Amino acid sequence: MNQGYISVILICILLILLASGWRKEMAGDASHKGILLFFAGWIVGSRLNLRLSEQITLNLVCVPLLITFLAVWFESRRRMNGLHLVSGGIFMSMAFVLEQQISSAAPMMVVFFPLIDAALLLGMLAVGLFRRPLEQIAAVSLALLIGNLLFQIIRRDPVPIHLGDAYFQDEWWLTVVLSRGLSEILNACLKIWRNTMSVKLNRRRGYRE
Repeated sequence: MNQGYISVILICILLILLASGWRKEMAGDASHKGILLFFAGWIVGSRLNLRLSEQITLNLVCVPLLITFLAVWFESRRRMNGLHLVSGGIFMSMAFVLEQQISSAAPMMVVFFPLIDAALLLGMLAVGLFRRPLEQIAAVSLALLIGNLLFQIIRRDPVPIHLGDAYFQDEWWLTVVLSRGLSEILNACLKIWRNTMSVKLNRRRGYRE
């Protein structure tokens, strides 16, 4: 599949889910206006490239990601979680760079595909470090922005740096979808476990009575 197709497919799926009433599960406390502005910024930005130098090109899809992170960070400061969001995002970016280095140096270590492996790693870390959907999305955004930039800087191939290309967009959407999916599955499992334990406790109390 060509680069960029995965992100388009996932955007269409998410738009259908959001229109079907899954806003809270997918985007947490984000407003409808904020979601629409993000998608509009993404669609416009994905078509525009800013050439910073002969070796550095920035796709403007990075702008809505950076704005999203800053908005969530400012909101998290009120909850005293701003430092945790930044440190968690940086930690995830370091894990991403390590995974990319291992995948490029030892291809036999790739479990599925490099794209899926990276998305699974970051998705699981996002679920483990953060509970709120917006914090997960913000952390993934920071991790991929920093991680991709660092990996392109330190790699040996003298290839121009292009941050926010079609592969990056596929990576971001796949990671966000996996993190939200894993989070909802975990929440459902916890709910089932709690209900099961509650039923067992009620039965034991009934037997004792």
